[in-house]
Amino acid sequence: MENFIMIPNKLIWNNEDRTKTYTQEYGDKILHIFSYLQRMTNNFGETYFTMEDMIINCGLKVDTHKGKSFSQFKDILIDLKKKDIIETTIDFDNIKVVTLIKCKFNMPIEKSNGKNTRFFNVPHKSYLAIMDNYIGKLNKMNLLKTYYYISSRLSRREIKIVDGKKRTNDIRAFGGKAECFYDSYEAICKDIDVNENTWGLYIKELNEIGLLYYDNVGIVKKNKESHSANNVYCIKEAELVDALKQSKLFYISSGYQIIGKKANADLKVIQGLKGKIQSEQNKNKDTSKLESKKEKLELKNAKKNNDSEFEINKLLEENDGEILSSIWDGTNDKTADRWYKLEVDLGLIDEETNELLTDYEYYKWTVTHYIESKHDYYANCVSKHIRENKEVEVEPKHKGLFGAIKVTPEPIKKLDETIIDSQKKDKMTDISLFIIDKYSDSTVEIQSKYDEKFKGLKWFELSATQTDHMFNKVTEFFNGYANPF
Repeated sequence: MENFIMIPNKLIWNNEDRTKTYTQEYGDKILHIFSYLQRMTNNFGETYFTMEDMIINCGLKVDTHKGKSFSQFKDILIDLKKKDIIETTIDFDNIKVVTLIKCKFNMPIEKSNGKNTRFFNVPHKSYLAIMDNYIGKLNKMNLLKTYYYISSRLSRREIKIVDGKKRTNDIRAFGGKAECFYDSYEAICKDIDVNENTWGLYIKELNEIGLLYYDNVGIVKKNKESHSANNVYCIKEAELVDALKQSKLFYISSGYQIIGKKANADLKVIQGLKGKIQSEQNKNKDTSKLESKKEKLELKNAKKNNDSEFEINKLLEENDGEILSSIWDGTNDKTADRWYKLEVDLGLIDEETNELLTDYEYYKWTVTHYIESKHDYYANCVSKHIRENKEVEVEPKHKGLFGAIKVTPEPIKKLDETIIDSQKKDKMTDISLFIIDKYSDSTVEIQSKYDEKFKGLKWFELSATQTDHMFNKVTEFFNGYANPF
């Protein structure tokens, strides 16, 4: 059975008054103190520890000088004793760092109708992954604070009793909302007193050590104004798919148009150009070429279709089992109609019944690789696949969803030049997005140096080996100018 530390939400988050938390009162060290004392409590409700062990476990050095770590921790414990959170006969004013302290720790969990409320559980292994086992370069206390803040704000599904004993809140069995939370960077950073760059750094680190999963639906647009959607945060990876679906539905129901993630790169370049234009204007320099470039990019971005702006692969992953015309139906009817016509023309679906005529994996392969200039080729591929796989039975799950394959078709053994071109195009897209992202986030000086070194490089004329070599050079160039945290 997995062990947990039960933590009051008010330790770091108070939905009634964001300024009244234990962290606001005592500082970040209280996060570790509450967790450490709970961890050091035995089955008889007795807590044993030394100040030395508490401080070292926090990742700090024991310093007995006035105002340093020993006195800082001791002052907090003295106040917790006054509030009866700690019950002990020990006089904290006269203890030494190695004094063995025995106490009773009363975690301040709120009650409602005799039941615990407004708390979150932290698995021991998650706490230890940060405080004991983390070997990265970031501050452990800030990492713990980020993890606790997110955990305290997660929505929770009700636990169900199955067969009189089994406890579960499986969303697939009982429905409900994903266990996630979202808010703007501005609000989050105000809550825990960090800047946006720091927040981004710590959520990325938590993701890399397997304690956090997050993403967003990309760019959303309303009343001609576009911005990035808020991230959704989950501590269980399985919750993320449903969390993103909820986020998408929230924005659509609020009158937003979901543009998606590919538009991020274009908008970053536009923002970068705006900054460069302003910088050049401040120097009284001619910015007509930059303005022309910005206008062309804005026009290009405005003319993009929703489905080309939102990565098809990502869209299909988020709506597993559905075809594109069904996904867009009710959200963008023009896009849905266009995809429906293409699906029928390629022979992927039956025009009369709307049933999928191929297995879903082959459908995904076709729509993600499709090139309009090679329409007849793909139609022939679909026709041949259907003939060769007549034994594949497709059973609709319900309206709008299609059954999984019963017989796995043989994999394609040959990649013709069309597929190779498509793969190269995908690779070049990834490289372009990387360069655009790094370039737009760079200073004018770095952008100028990049232009001198790489501008005019004809990527599509390079061989695969040359492409990899040049991309390594570009990566090294940007890494060389990266600002250390």
